[in-house]
Amino acid sequence: TWKVAQAWTSILPQEGYRHFRVMLKGGKGQERWVELEAVLDSNVRRRIAWKELQNKTVWMMVGDNFHLLNKLMPSLPQQHSTAIIR
Repeated sequence: TWKVAQAWTSILPQEGYRHFRVMLKGGKGQERWVELEAVLDSNVRRRIAWKELQNKTVWMMVGDNFHLLNKLMPSLPQQHSTAIIR
């Protein structure tokens, strides 16, 4: 199997959101893909080619700091969290 960071941030908003968590991964070789879900809206999902996700001008791996985002988000009021995270 191949390892994928569990959280990613888009340099530019994707469907209005920048912060995503990995929900699924699949494919083989050049056909690998990752399905991402917006942290603030579980209805927003995007399937991204693994090659695109590795493009550092488009996506950044959040890595170990993602647990901090998960801890902060439930405690922030929705109106403020959207302004901070989007």
